[in-house]
Amino acid sequence: MSTGREVCFLSCITNSGKLEFTWSIITPSSWDWIGLYENNSKENREWFDGHWFYISNHSSRSTLPDGRYVYTGKHWIGTVSGENQIRLNTYENNGEYRTYLYANVRNPTFNYFEMNLVNYTRKGLQHIFARHKKDWRFTENDSWNNQNEEKLQRILQEFIGKNINYVYCGSYKDDNVYLIVDPVTHKCLIIYRGGNGPDGH
Repeated sequence: MSTGREVCFLSCITNSGKLEFTWSIITPSSWDWIGLYENNSKENREWFDGHWFYISNHSSRSTLPDGRYVYTGKHWIGTVSGENQIRLNTYENNGEYRTYLYANVRNPTFNYFEMNLVNYTRKGLQHIFARHKKDWRFTENDSWNNQNEEKLQRILQEFIGKNINYVYCGSYKDDNVYLIVDPVTHKCLIIYRGGNGPDGH
């Protein structure tokens, strides 16, 4: 049985003073949960009741051959301040948990995306082409050259422009990133906030 976790899709929007979540998450546990925090502290016990939920309680579930579960669902929780942090957590044992994804939420929009980060994509184009080219309108027989580099740059900039309202701030592989997600196809472009280039899925 695999113990790896994968966040296939996680969306959060502010609507009528509430945070509406939509997700597709692969996990070996039925106890993973989403919580809303007022800031970076884990000591917000006074108002924490009612601002968290187990994803399994609000999901449809299927099981992969390796034993992990795929939870797909939708739920909402109330906001508590103008800026909050959401966290996707594991349940370890009584009172102990581990955060494996987080994002800051600014009311009334999820987050502000700096368009100049698009320039960072040039540093990671060859990586995306080598690993994910079939996901970005190329074929297996296409090779890396100047023409395809420019074409991929245009494709990614078009993707970002089309999904500018679906940009999330979070973490990926222990790095701070922006996640640009197509809400229809759930295709995701990851741009590292330190400028180390993107990763595309």
